[in-house]
Amino acid sequence: MGQRLGIHQETTVSDEWLVRCLQRVHAATRPGCCLVGVTPYRFRALWAACRAETGILRKYTPYSFRCGGATAMFQWCGHFHKVADKGRWNSIPACRLYITTALAEVAGDDEESQRAAQLKIFAGHLHSL
Repeated sequence: MGQRLGIHQETTVSDEWLVRCLQRVHAATRPGCCLVGVTPYRFRALWAACRAETGILRKYTPYSFRCGGATAMFQWCGHFHKVADKGRWNSIPACRLYITTALAEVAGDDEESQRAAQLKIFAGHLHSL
């Protein structure tokens, strides 16, 4: 968790394996240090390798987590202003456009179940690390 501009940032992790990994990493990391001990370049290379291995489309990037998180939060709370505050958007209309575009993309995607299967494979790769 961290703070930026006085906004508390957090995420919920329910996967037991990931919780144990994060606890180990957190215990071994000094305050202010990165939890992921690789450069942004290396992280993107690892992401690309996992994506290629699982067949996840190239359009899904680490930035997709931001889009997915914002969309999921909106689906949960139903308020653009809450999502905008949490996501640090200065503009509610920009936040609304971001989320509605993501929702439209998901609604038009008939490969959702296939992608879910790919993500399970991806998770399996992460568990092997």
